[in-house]
Amino acid sequence: MAKKRKPKKQEREDVEPVMKVTVNDSGVTEVVDPKYKRIYVTVNAFAFAVNQAELRFKSLESLLMEYHSAEIKKKPLDPHTFSTDMGYEKRNDIVALAWDIIDWMERSRKIFGVITGIPKKNDFYSAIMKSLEPAERFRQVLQHYDSEVIKPAVTGMYPVMGAIIATFRSGNSWGGRILLSTPARFTGDNEVCVAGARFIENNMRGDVDGITLSITNHAVNLSKIWYELELEKEKLSVYLEQTLRYPWPKL
Repeated sequence: MAKKRKPKKQEREDVEPVMKVTVNDSGVTEVVDPKYKRIYVTVNAFAFAVNQAELRFKSLESLLMEYHSAEIKKKPLDPHTFSTDMGYEKRNDIVALAWDIIDWMERSRKIFGVITGIPKKNDFYSAIMKSLEPAERFRQVLQHYDSEVIKPAVTGMYPVMGAIIATFRSGNSWGGRILLSTPARFTGDNEVCVAGARFIENNMRGDVDGITLSITNHAVNLSKIWYELELEKEKLSVYLEQTLRYPWPKL
């Protein structure tokens, strides 16, 4: 009696065909242990994620300086005061870019948590993970969108998708600017609340610093995260170069 053939497993509808491309490896003369493939994959993934965060952070700084330079021509920024703006045409672009930075920082943290080839006992390993913790906590706000964003926005007077706060040089002192996302306020609300507004009294790095993303009663200082991460990234890049002959990829 002929055996019944097992029915072929139906392919998942969401799996697309894969195209394989053969590359010429005739120029490769060094035999590499296959175990280094995981190091290659995880290190490159982390470098890519961090570089994406850096690109966006630099773009955010540039947009904020563009805004500040235009505004300062109209009116001086008084020291130790905040100006607020809910009408700047690029305000939503700026707030959205800050959210992108949070996303890439959180991706960096997750990838670095499973990275291979970097001993967890190294000081810069724990320092990198610690520097990215604020981004992780802030990202959780949107994971609980109803309780952390919707309810406070309905009962309070917060810009719906947040605001960007930044400190700029003002002569020998500092002044702050706040850009609110749209819609900034509900008809009938006579105030707008923004969390995280604070000045940098000293050790200001560059012409803009203290860039903070705020939503409801939560705030995260993106400048602080980035500068701490950049410092540890330099240590990491030296380690990768010396131990794995891996040059940190340029942006």
